[in-house]
Amino acid sequence: MLWPFLSSALAVNIQLSPTQQGFETVRYQLGGFAQPRFVYTPNDEDAAVVGSLGYSVRRVRLENKLYMEDPQMIDVYSKVSIELMPEARLVDAFIELAPAQIFRVRFGQQKSASNRSLMVSDRNTLFPERGALQDLVPRREMGISIRGDSPQGHLHYSLGMFNGEGTNRLANVNQKFMYVSRLVLSPFGSEGTTTELMDINDPSTLSFGYAFHLNVIGPEGQQEGTYGHNISLFGHWKWLTLQGEYLYRETDWEDVNIADYTQGGWYLQLGSFLPFSSWTEQHLAGMLRIENIDEFEALTAKVPLVGPTDPAQLRRNLSFGLGYYVGPPYFSTAQDLRIQLVYTLRSELEGQEYDNNTLQFAAHLSF
Repeated sequence: MLWPFLSSALAVNIQLSPTQQGFETVRYQLGGFAQPRFVYTPNDEDAAVVGSLGYSVRRVRLENKLYMEDPQMIDVYSKVSIELMPEARLVDAFIELAPAQIFRVRFGQQKSASNRSLMVSDRNTLFPERGALQDLVPRREMGISIRGDSPQGHLHYSLGMFNGEGTNRLANVNQKFMYVSRLVLSPFGSEGTTTELMDINDPSTLSFGYAFHLNVIGPEGQQEGTYGHNISLFGHWKWLTLQGEYLYRETDWEDVNIADYTQGGWYLQLGSFLPFSSWTEQHLAGMLRIENIDEFEALTAKVPLVGPTDPAQLRRNLSFGLGYYVGPPYFSTAQDLRIQLVYTLRSELEGQEYDNNTLQFAAHLSF
């Protein structure tokens, strides 16, 4: 448990003079984060599910970032991040060229802009884990994307073309591509995608987003085609931060005996620093999320459930909890060190319910 605190000594921010590199500013950052937690799940004899109480490390990540900026040149940004736990793997590896705020090009392994929640860093999520909606959308992929913002932040767009086969691939095996696009309108400027919990010092904001993705994989004659629509909402006012999304996906198999199916769901989450005192409105926050998820709904035939733990069931989760955010002066932002207690009520809505509620005691440390 002590090593993340000791590792914080590795965080560096180096700035080189313009005569050395040709850019006005050159910055290198080395850091990362760790997310340990305790999780309790009760027994359920009817569903033959054994309860558990255990400690785990959800994620440890090391991040390297390089910024090269000059008003008279094309800005360059690169990032390489490596996950150390639960298994070692490359997460991000890209270079971004930014000739202007409204036009930036990114090459490499990166997040596909398939929904809003994905675009928020794990450093800045409201709950210890993102909602189940994240399991249904494309996430990190290898490819190229362009993105940009209008000068006042009222409009954000992203367009991407990717392998569509996941991360850490040596080649585009099926020689086809996945296409992802996202458009966000923010009437007051700044959609605030860097966080899911804002405080009273942050400006009020409101944004509406739409994203679309299309992917075709598999050999000729057995191709699997998927398309999806995502609608998002984000708003912040004083202590309150609201976020919500709706997703619909449809998958069609070509000339094979596999049922075509739909997937989808929605969630709403609310976070708020507590306005009881000047201390609580900076350090103590409540959180609430409700979500409905359906991972498999056959289009052409009724597919029976195999039992109470079948993930194809329509599910509803209600999560609520309390978080302590250390914040300044010990950490630069409130999110850098947080400790959270979260309880989740899980309901299965197609007659195969079992008691799989969870209680989490989780922490996040950015270093």
